[in-house]
Amino acid sequence: MTSRLSRAAALAAGPLLTVALLVPSASADVWVIHDATGDGSGGTSGGEGKWGDIGTVRVGHGARYVWLTIRPAPGGGPADFYDVWVDTKRTDPGPEFVVSVSAEVSKWTSVRRAGRWGRLGGARVCEVPTLQGPGYDGLVRLAVPRRCLRTDGAIPKRIRVAVRTTMEYTLADWAPGVRSFGRWVTAG
Repeated sequence: MTSRLSRAAALAAGPLLTVALLVPSASADVWVIHDATGDGSGGTSGGEGKWGDIGTVRVGHGARYVWLTIRPAPGGGPADFYDVWVDTKRTDPGPEFVVSVSAEVSKWTSVRRAGRWGRLGGARVCEVPTLQGPGYDGLVRLAVPRRCLRTDGAIPKRIRVAVRTTMEYTLADWAPGVRSFGRWVTAG
């Protein structure tokens, strides 16, 4: 009887944990970056600029996680790759980390040390499950543990991000702009 109850409790807890991970903490500092519409990739045929066109990036900096939601612009399509460049040091103008999601391997998100802008080959710091990978709707949701963004032994009190989408064949879009960050978001 006890094993049945513990198994039932474990099965009931699974969906609750998923819901808890999808909802950022009420104490998280939140900032939304709004990006221009129609500046994504035109695809291989050079059509409208809808592929990887970023509409908004929502950054929630909670006590344990950095919550990221990347939504496509109206009429925008999914990108092949989503890279979130994270700046944790005011004194260093470039990014310290890059959080990467691939449409081909969307179950896991890689957190790496960033070199200069545009370089993805830094040392892997963490690999975390992707809450919602890029599907046909182009929506991406991530919960990056703050411990993955540790710099000089300390977890950052504030961060700022820039998001780049790419297709296999070309750059698609940047938000808020090419190699530029949104505002600083303080941990809640």
